[in-house]
Amino acid sequence: MAVKVLMAVCMLPILPIMYGVMWFSSREKNGILYGVTLWEGAREDLQVQKIRKSYKRNLNFWALICLFLFLLTLLTDYESIMISGQVLWIFLTIICLFLPFAWAHKQMMQQKRQSKPACLGQGGTGGKVFVDVTAAAAKKPKFFRKGLYLGCIFGTMPALAELFLYHVWRHPQMPGLWERESVLLVLAAVVFLFPILLSAMEKQRIPVVSFRSQDNLQLARVRSYQWGKACTALAWASGSLNWGMLLAFHLPLEGFPWVMAGVCGLFSLCSLAILYACSRRIEKIGGGSPADPALSAGDGDEHWIWGIFYYNGQDGRSMVEKRVGIGLTGNMAKPKVRYVTILSMLLLSLYLLGVCAWCVMEEFTPVSLSYEDGAVVASHWKEVYRIPEEDIQSVALMEEEPDMKRRSGTQMRTVKKGNYYDRDSKKDLKACLDPRRMPCLLVEAKDGTRYLLGGSKGGEALAVYHELE
Repeated sequence: MAVKVLMAVCMLPILPIMYGVMWFSSREKNGILYGVTLWEGAREDLQVQKIRKSYKRNLNFWALICLFLFLLTLLTDYESIMISGQVLWIFLTIICLFLPFAWAHKQMMQQKRQSKPACLGQGGTGGKVFVDVTAAAAKKPKFFRKGLYLGCIFGTMPALAELFLYHVWRHPQMPGLWERESVLLVLAAVVFLFPILLSAMEKQRIPVVSFRSQDNLQLARVRSYQWGKACTALAWASGSLNWGMLLAFHLPLEGFPWVMAGVCGLFSLCSLAILYACSRRIEKIGGGSPADPALSAGDGDEHWIWGIFYYNGQDGRSMVEKRVGIGLTGNMAKPKVRYVTILSMLLLSLYLLGVCAWCVMEEFTPVSLSYEDGAVVASHWKEVYRIPEEDIQSVALMEEEPDMKRRSGTQMRTVKKGNYYDRDSKKDLKACLDPRRMPCLLVEAKDGTRYLLGGSKGGEALAVYHELE
């Protein structure tokens, strides 16, 4: 039951976050709605109003479907199936909540053709990207560099602090030093992505809102200023997340998952709020849609697939500003961008499928315990421990599993494997057993290492005990 509650706390927030993202994407941005450039009179068009109402209704419907599917994943008692189902649920949630947007984009394109047939594929730009040379060549202002780098240092400090705190303030039930350092170092590496993101944003061509270079320059300065503030705030928020993880590692085991879930949830909300505020300020100063009709004549809708993916072979840029949401997106017409995107998605899919396959293999592969060639061998789809008889100090038959907590490894209904902490004896254990089948074997080696071993068939521990005796 505790595992289900923990999974619900960690995974279920994905649904409201995705719902909020798609709800935010339905707002008009710079004269663009659902990835389609609005035409004259579109805001008062009754059909457009129907599309907007239908989008919200469909989004609510699919959100309820996703919530129902998530609850279905909690019905099984097998943890591996629950984890695999929730990984699949994440993909389904992203697809299902995107379906209303794709439908609204299609309806908007059809309404635009009917209302203004001449607006598509025409305009003063001739299908090319108009660039204000003066604004594009201007040096972009750089703000918040010191604050951004201090945020990176702040996010790195927990990994260094753990080296000193681990031996002073250590809970033996918690993961070991290197497991903790791996998590803290990964989060520290994430913090250093924000200077790279800011640098990429500053290298992008300035969006043209007027034929007056001064207007474009002013907007460029505002955009750089706001993105500098956002990246700095995100770096400090990520650093705070790392410090929160450090605190969670030094709390008692019972409070660790809840503190971790609370810190991650707070970080997600703060990040969304920072990005939303940045986007709103840029939109407010940008003035909505271009004021000059000549700039809006070539809307470029034909280069946006579903209003999300950009594909324009005539555009020399590799990255462009998103029409929906905030940030940048790649130009899929560029081979490097296309191949990197496909490769990244493929690697992510293979990784998640591998995690699911590993979980299923861990839970449904039986544990075996045997005495072979003068050694005690514990196996679980491969050999886990081999203890030569001459290295054994003592052996005992346990009718009940001791009160132990996992530090690292696998803990499922059918198998416990890895490093554990025995609360009764206050000593570490290396386990490989099926907790449903008792008795189990407690083996202590001459070097002080203690093993708790058992099998899935039942009676294996007793047979090995007689062999050793």
